[in-house]
Amino acid sequence: MSAHLRAAVAARLERGGGGAALSLAWEALAEQRWRPGAPRSARPRIVAVAGSRLGGSQATPTALALALALGARGAEVAVVTRAMGAGITRPTDVAPDDDPRAVGDEGLWLARASSARVVVARRLEEGVTAASSRAELVIVDGRVAAHERLLCHDPDGPLRCPPAGDLRAPLHVLRAWATAVRVSSAATLRVELPALPGPALLATAIARPHRVREALGGLPIVEHLAYPDHGGPRFRAAVARAVARLGVDWVVCTEKCATWLPARVAGARVVPVVARALVDEALVDSL
Repeated sequence: MSAHLRAAVAARLERGGGGAALSLAWEALAEQRWRPGAPRSARPRIVAVAGSRLGGSQATPTALALALALGARGAEVAVVTRAMGAGITRPTDVAPDDDPRAVGDEGLWLARASSARVVVARRLEEGVTAASSRAELVIVDGRVAAHERLLCHDPDGPLRCPPAGDLRAPLHVLRAWATAVRVSSAATLRVELPALPGPALLATAIARPHRVREALGGLPIVEHLAYPDHGGPRFRAAVARAVARLGVDWVVCTEKCATWLPARVAGARVVPVVARALVDEALVDSL
């Protein structure tokens, strides 16, 4: 789902009302798309992690948490995600020092945050095929045919599809697709607050940026620059302008947003905030 569509849906929700007929049409199409499918082969085991909303349901952090937990148990894990905004034409392995313009910010973030093999692709199915050659378990950040299908559902917000809400499909359809459901909230994310000696700019290029601002309430944030999801090179320029205007020495951002930024922007040090999704041991055991 494009960042532009997510931004358009968010703007419509802020204005309120409207869109009932279009929402019904979206829901009818979504019922077809979200029918669960099974992989052709029993190996490797494929786990799909999908969010109930158009961003901000903690699906990617949950995929990362599963990769970390299973990797710690000795499993050979690969993670597949879309190359959002990147110009790749075939599935590509991601290295921690890659350019986000080439592989996308989410793939780069996952590669930096874990030791798992990370593959980005324009189509998730192609990424799964590429990742399956050297993994016993493939975790997919998105909806694909899978042995296990984990739905990350954020109950905060209208339970309608766009433009009246931001559900990807009617909730009963999403639940029927899933083999397990994880309810996402601020309590299901562990945030490690950095120690800042002075005022800071909070810079985000993610879905639902207000959630990050709320989680960082204890930090001396003087302004929040909320850029559209998957910010791109223009995000860095916007951060530089804000730093120059505010005169701050610190820029706080998420790990995903940090993929677009150097260690310092306009003289201010960039401080990525580490946030990890909490997953039940029983869920990890089931995989």
